[in-house]
Amino acid sequence: MKKWILAALLGCSCLALAAGCSNDNNTQQLESKIADLENKLNSATGNAGGSSSNTPANTSAQNSTAMPSVSSSASPSSPVAGNNAQGSTAASYDLTSLTNATNEMVNKMNNAQPPNDFNQRRNQFYALKQEMQQVENQIDTTDDRAELDYKTGKMTYEEYRNLELQLDALDNQLDRAKDDLEYRFGIDD
Repeated sequence: MKKWILAALLGCSCLALAAGCSNDNNTQQLESKIADLENKLNSATGNAGGSSSNTPANTSAQNSTAMPSVSSSASPSSPVAGNNAQGSTAASYDLTSLTNATNEMVNKMNNAQPPNDFNQRRNQFYALKQEMQQVENQIDTTDDRAELDYKTGKMTYEEYRNLELQLDALDNQLDRAKDDLEYRFGIDD
């Protein structure tokens, strides 16, 4: 009876050890897949940022510059600036341009006056909403990049949490402006 228990414990130990080893292997496979996807994304955007580097910090910069500008008068710059030699940190995130783009969009939405004609009003509403969505996508991209940097250890929890709070505040500004726009234009979207 003791031999069976010992054999079962030995078998469980081997399984636990094998699971631990495959977990490290899975992590390496996932990191490899992420790098492959970033490279594919870089080649799909045609390196719009003018940089030939495929580092994670530059990937977000390329993605945001490939997007259409928020308005015809000013184009927001990339939410991620610089390339830290040791990887991204909270200091490598330039929230100034993202804040400026958000403020510009909020002002544009707040100053929009609905036309009397419903079709014109609807068209203007959805055009503004589409521009707002572009800024929101930049915020989401920056948020995703920060989360990845935190999970890979390139950013401390405090840095990540501070950045997350700032990005949430920008997103909330856009949401309030959109709600106000819906009310003024009489469109519940």
